[in-house]
Amino acid sequence: MDTAQSSYELLAHFDRPKLADAAELEWMTGVEPAAADEPPAPLRSRGVRWILQWAAAFAVLTVATSVLVEFAYLLAAEQALNMAARTGATEATLPRATYQSVAAAVERRLAGYPQLGGQLQLNLLQNGRPVGRQFRAGDGDRVSITLSAPTSSVVPGWLSKISLWRGDAPLNAHAEREVPGRKLRPRTTKMS
Repeated sequence: MDTAQSSYELLAHFDRPKLADAAELEWMTGVEPAAADEPPAPLRSRGVRWILQWAAAFAVLTVATSVLVEFAYLLAAEQALNMAARTGATEATLPRATYQSVAAAVERRLAGYPQLGGQLQLNLLQNGRPVGRQFRAGDGDRVSITLSAPTSSVVPGWLSKISLWRGDAPLNAHAEREVPGRKLRPRTTKMS
């Protein structure tokens, strides 16, 4: 390497345009280069078949994208329903919990889904039996909550118009909790 050259002169090599000779062009493109006296080859026009193939590929990509977006919406909604069911079950184990307070806790948790409206079904069970509006949990009771909502209520309208499957299967979430007792249990210790 010539030490008399400055670093700017060495880097200037990379700023020059890169030119390929005829052999490199033939190797890269598979087409023999035209002679200087020959006119340039006319541009190839695309046929109907090429257009239909690209249209079909675009349609497949559009359908696949819509299915993935719908799946993402349903996954997020199911996660929100699971969190709301756990929140409701935790609320039901509190000392002064009522059916209304449990329903309000669930509704607060699902505030990000206003389209659910009156379509959300809440089932509250106490020791395996359905409870009505008069709910009072006792010590050691097993409380379970099941939430159900149709998928059409969580998917945006624009997406439901282009969706391929029209099944309106419900999204379900379930959570259980045990009401803690008010008395402390004696602690058992093992002595060695």
